Amino acid sequence: MKPLDLSHLGPRPHFAEGLCTSRELALLGFDDRSVPDLVADGIIVRLRRGCYSLAPAHDDGSVAERERSERLLRIRAHAWLRVSSGAGLNFSYSGVSAAALWGMSLWTPERRIHVVQPFKSSPKDHASDVVKAFRPEAPTEPAQGLPCTSPSETVIDCLRILPREPAMIVCESALAQGLVDQSSLLEAVHRARYRRGVAAARAVTALASRLSESPGETRTLLVLRSLPLPAPTQQFEVVVDGHLYRLDFAWPDLRVALEFDGLVKYIGDTPTSAVLRRERERENALVDDGWVIVRITWADLSHPRRIQAMLERAFERARRYRAA
Repeated sequence: MKPLDLSHLGPRPHFAEGLCTSRELALLGFDDRSVPDLVADGIIVRLRRGCYSLAPAHDDGSVAERERSERLLRIRAHAWLRVSSGAGLNFSYSGVSAAALWGMSLWTPERRIHVVQPFKSSPKDHASDVVKAFRPEAPTEPAQGLPCTSPSETVIDCLRILPREPAMIVCESALAQGLVDQSSLLEAVHRARYRRGVAAARAVTALASRLSESPGETRTLLVLRSLPLPAPTQQFEVVVDGHLYRLDFAWPDLRVALEFDGLVKYIGDTPTSAVLRRERERENALVDDGWVIVRITWADLSHPRRIQAMLERAFERARRYRAA
């Protein structure tokens, strides 16, 4: 069966591209009995009751990228159902929903839709998977064509409800992308001073680094802070033979560096084979210049004592080099 052609259904907002409601399917000649066949044949994918997306042609990208895409589709489906039914967008997306729309990194199983609205409403005003809050003073801005809480408000909402590690990932990804700064976060913390979880949000904000470039680096920094080791310098710059290199974490006095091997960045694309080759050449140059390089992966982050032992051996090896 050919892909569905939605073009003659008329103009639609940008966020509704690739989506179709049950009513639109009926206009295309598909009744309630034929819709399950479209799903079974892979022509459409059910996102929520009454709303579908055209099935993707391929499934490229990392797991994190696919999860982000699916999360955004579910939010867009919620919005299109509201608009197409006449209910309208009389609210703003917030929390993890707004974070997804702003492009912040999310490492949480939370899949519900989060909204804030400037009025109190009936419990039946939204679907059962929608978490709503009455907040008439919430600062809002559009993101991807949809009403959202401002980036700083979004971050603090996430920090109030998420566990420490995924909360730090949201915060540091927003800092790395320039969506927020410490000043705007402090203002948002002050606005939230009477809300539940604000103490946790304040603590994460105080520790967050704008220098972490990926979720893996955020998690690594949290692990390093938990260990009885000297504090590292993030994104330390080294010049070798005229080339400028940046080290994820460094102890410059010992010439020891810790590099996290991951594929997901807050800014930039997934590494290609050419990028990985240049990374090997970079490491060879640093080692020739007297640096001891420790590399860790996602699996190591679950074993902090393993990382501690690796670094302590590297520190000792560096001391021997300097004494020789």
